[in-house]
Amino acid sequence: MINLFRRKKVTFLDNYWSVIKTDVRVSNVPNVGELIYNTEEGKYFEVIKVIYNLTNNKCQDIFVIIETYAGELKNN
Repeated sequence: MINLFRRKKVTFLDNYWSVIKTDVRVSNVPNVGELIYNTEEGKYFEVIKVIYNLTNNKCQDIFVIIETYAGELKNN
């Protein structure tokens, strides 16, 4: 049975593959183009790529490549 509510560990990397933060527990893996808010830095980051490391048909690691968001935020 698949556990849909299991939290996943994600590692955030910058454009140069330097580790920003490791073992961040998330309930949903972010998609490309989404914004992530970092409360420690008070900045928004944009997701550039999401990389899954699969071994024996099981997801071992999830890497999210992010960069600082330079655009304007729209208030709805």
